[in-house]
Amino acid sequence: MHRQALCTRLRNPWVLDDVRNSSHGARSEDPGGYRLSGTIPMWFPGRMSASSTTRRPHTSSDVYVNSVGTQARFTEGGALTGLEAHGVSVLQYPASELEDGLARLVVRRRDGLGESIVSLFGQNAIGRVDWTVDGPVVSADTAELAIVATFRLARDRAAWFWHCRVTNRSSRPVVVDVLHTQDVALASRSAVRTSEYYVSQYLDVTPLAVPGHGTALAVRQNMPGERAPWALVGALDVAHLWCTDALQLERAGGLGGDLPGARLQHEHTMVGLQTPRYALEAGETVTTGFYGMVLPDHHGATTPDDVRIAEQVLADPAASPELPDAPASMPAALTGRVIRCSALPPT
Repeated sequence: MHRQALCTRLRNPWVLDDVRNSSHGARSEDPGGYRLSGTIPMWFPGRMSASSTTRRPHTSSDVYVNSVGTQARFTEGGALTGLEAHGVSVLQYPASELEDGLARLVVRRRDGLGESIVSLFGQNAIGRVDWTVDGPVVSADTAELAIVATFRLARDRAAWFWHCRVTNRSSRPVVVDVLHTQDVALASRSAVRTSEYYVSQYLDVTPLAVPGHGTALAVRQNMPGERAPWALVGALDVAHLWCTDALQLERAGGLGGDLPGARLQHEHTMVGLQTPRYALEAGETVTTGFYGMVLPDHHGATTPDDVRIAEQVLADPAASPELPDAPASMPAALTGRVIRCSALPPT
């Protein structure tokens, strides 16, 4: 499949049967100062749905930053429009208010019952996005699942974490897993925008076995230059199934399929990790998640010794889940400014 067509298919969720609710209506102001999205029906193949997702105060100019300069920016739906560390963009295809990128977090029903795919961030996410001083918090309910997910930056390293808690709110057992995908650039934003093709063809992806956590995926940017930026994406729990290219996700049937657990260096580098299947009895909860980090320069090729870097990230305080039942909203006064992590000392 042609690269551009593949990227378009992966960014258009209805092609991947990710037929979730979407809210892009006119905004209105409620008495409490919150901006509410309107409710507009959205048509997908064989299905019509409407949503009333609530958005807390947020604008596209908000920037979350930690003490080492790692920056994250989001759409109103919580999709990443920017993720930069050490002067390079992690994202190859950033999200916008019109189109989601390829950085995704998805809860999936694996027992053939109920809604099979629940997107947690972006245009087609269900539920509510609350904006805190640490980042977006998504609270989503389906007929049988209660889900809370967060994104947060590490305090003093170029790293970030996705946390996800899933509770079976029904009276019968359910089986779920969580899928995370992340397209990777590791180049300046100008280089990425000039030619994603050029940036992607120099990336090397190597699986690393992390004791107790399955497979993490290391990405090294080998473009000619003074340094070789290096990223690592892994699971906070465990991941045995993974992918290294967007074509593998397409071949697996999109967001609903199992990742192959094999390396492919094709035309669009995208790391994907899949948790085990969790069998939840009535009322049971599972908490899982993923991490990512960037080094400014990795002199040599990835080796098994690099597992020590994964262990350092996993020991970071931000790797421990802190998932509130009712997150406090970000003060409206912070909207549109640089937002420093709440864990940072005041300046």
